[in-house]
Amino acid sequence: MAIGSRDSAHRGRTPGNHDSGSPRGGTFMVITMAGMQDARRVAGPHARALIAAMTSAFALGQILGPAIVSLLVQSTGGFAPALVLAASMLALSAISLQKGDTT
Repeated sequence: MAIGSRDSAHRGRTPGNHDSGSPRGGTFMVITMAGMQDARRVAGPHARALIAAMTSAFALGQILGPAIVSLLVQSTGGFAPALVLAASMLALSAISLQKGDTT
């Protein structure tokens, strides 16, 4: 997902967006499915509440993300810094997940 976001920033509009769509979209679908399965495994009978909290956190990101991107585009004149920030955040998330206990 991070590589797909980075490619959008560095490869130009049409080729970068086209080539980065599959890594981002496909990865997102797998992450969502795995997250829902993990929520059921971890929370057991309380899985609905955990899934609701995960969905709310996702929604908050959908609200804040465009606002942050808009500020970055206004201040820098392009999308590249916002895409680099997104790729960096995704990479940091991957690192933190590998360091954490996932059992």
